[in-house]
Parts: sequence; structure tokens; C-alpha cells
Amino acid sequence: MAYSFHVGSFAGSYSKVLYLFVGLSPAILSITGFMLWWRRKNYGQKRPKDK
Repeated sequence: MAYSFHVGSFAGSYSKVLYLFVGLSPAILSITGFMLWWRRKNYGQKRPKDK
């Protein structure tokens, strides 16, 4: 039972797809969080006006 739960084969293909999304979510959230931070950081900079 523990092995089938560990590899995601206890509920068929549904659990494998669920494990895939749960496993990739930290990477996706960190990438999108970095992109939001980078955009906010760049919008805060003002370019000097040419006189």
C-alpha cells in the first residue's frame, strides 16, 4: 500500500496527473512570483528627463 501511494498508482491515471500538478506547482509559483516582482521593480524606476 505504501509503495502504490508513493508512486501514485493507487488511483490510476487520475492520481498520476494530480501528482504531476502538485509536484510542478512550487516551480510554477516561484517563476510567476519572480516575474511579478521583476515587473513591479522595473515599473518603479523613473527615467531621467532629457533637458
